[in-house]
Amino acid sequence: MPPIKFWGNMIKMRKMKITLFSAALISLLLLGALSQVAYALYPTTDPWPMYRYDLARTGSTTSTAPNTNATLWSWATWYTGTPVVVDGKVIVAASSKVYALDETTGVKLWESISFPSSLWSPLAVGYGRVYVGSTGGYLYALDASTGAKLWEYQATTTGQINTAPAVANGRVYFGTTDNYLYAIDAYTGAYIWRYTVGGAIYSSPAVDGTMICFGSDDGKVRALNDTGSLPALKWTYPTAARVRCTPAVGDGKVFFSSYYPEYSLFAVDKTTGQHVWKYTMSSYGENSPAFYDGIVYYTNYYAQKAYALYANAVPGNYTEIDPAIRKWSTTVGYPTSPVIADGKVYFGAGDAKLYALNATFGDIIWTYKFTYAPGEPIVADGRLFVSMYSGLTSFGSPYPPVTYDYTVNIAGSTFVVRLVIASATPGQLNTAGLITLKKISYTLDGIPGITGSSNITIPNEMLGGPYIVTVDGGLPKSSSEVTNGTHTSLYFTYDHSVHTVEITGITVVTEFPSAIILPLLITISLIAVTLAKKKLPKN
Repeated sequence: MPPIKFWGNMIKMRKMKITLFSAALISLLLLGALSQVAYALYPTTDPWPMYRYDLARTGSTTSTAPNTNATLWSWATWYTGTPVVVDGKVIVAASSKVYALDETTGVKLWESISFPSSLWSPLAVGYGRVYVGSTGGYLYALDASTGAKLWEYQATTTGQINTAPAVANGRVYFGTTDNYLYAIDAYTGAYIWRYTVGGAIYSSPAVDGTMICFGSDDGKVRALNDTGSLPALKWTYPTAARVRCTPAVGDGKVFFSSYYPEYSLFAVDKTTGQHVWKYTMSSYGENSPAFYDGIVYYTNYYAQKAYALYANAVPGNYTEIDPAIRKWSTTVGYPTSPVIADGKVYFGAGDAKLYALNATFGDIIWTYKFTYAPGEPIVADGRLFVSMYSGLTSFGSPYPPVTYDYTVNIAGSTFVVRLVIASATPGQLNTAGLITLKKISYTLDGIPGITGSSNITIPNEMLGGPYIVTVDGGLPKSSSEVTNGTHTSLYFTYDHSVHTVEITGITVVTEFPSAIILPLLITISLIAVTLAKKKLPKN
């Protein structure tokens, strides 16, 4: 064989060996990357899963709540609705999309598709789904983990859905502006029934067992009993004005307000619908009442007042100057509906302020001034979340550090890398450069303007030190390294924003070269030689 032809065949064999080896190595690295587990966000221990907190629409929670107006984070967008907080996420509708933010940092975790019309209905979360209505007359169900649309139900072609869904009994209850209350299957979106009333429904339904209670523009509040394929009317309470507020159920009563020209807050028996008491104010409003521990809290927009009334007041009719029913009243600036938490009353107002009042005495504890008027706040995990025209803001103290465990399967071994961080959301652990570069990396998205810290613990058998830690290619603000022989913990700090952290060692998966690479090379070499012999021309 001529020398040139011989060396040409040898080069082809060499290239074949390199290609096969590279493919095998890439497959092993991909196996390690794909085997990583999903990570839970900061665990929510005191959620706010629906409008007005619960099915009874009490607007009250047992969570602790901020004592100061210190902000934690802000998220900017437009036309933002009232949020909910579940599973470590703040979920909120804005314009025609639904977003999930990290409860800890405000970092966006997912966003839905853009829907054909605006999402003005407050959200509800249940059965692993997010439910939201649209001005186009559709109710949508999204996967609460990903934001993917699961199904849609078109309730009306001539009206809108402006009520917050109530998710109970395996069903979703909501009203439409063309005078219907619907019940559809919460899992499939299939139609179950609808109930006709004499006016548009803007009042979000409250649920107490099988009782569904709501108001409408025909000036009536109704209670339905939903125990089968069709609902039965339990009772009707007539008022002299439309009822668009969301009723609150508590202490055996239903509380709701009526509009002009009646200006009143009502308490009726939840079982019979019979009148208990009526409180008439100096002006009208359509805010929703809150109930906690025997007290009804109410805010009147045009009267510019907040009230605390005794739920068990002697039956009868009262005026605003009557002290027998009133615990306290406070003058404020055009308030939204109140929520109650930790001995405080919170509400936004048309004077662009967020208010915190003492629930016992009604005095103002603190306020916070926004550019635009804030909406109804919610409270979860000791923090307060409030939306406005231009975004959403979280109030409270920073969250404690959160632990994330990353599982890495590579070279037949399983390793766990533990990351503990404060005030930031981490990305997935990137191990693509583990074997080739002796490097792992991850991203951090934190609250700007504060100092963040990371503590990552690495098994020495997976990646051995000493280590070099870089943040966006540069050194961290401070760093230290502690080892116990089997694991090494790296502590370092940085100024928060969006960062890429890289950790480089000097040894990597000690079993990998001897246990995997050598047999792999031998096998590939034998295959390559065999293939080459078949292809080499005979002399």
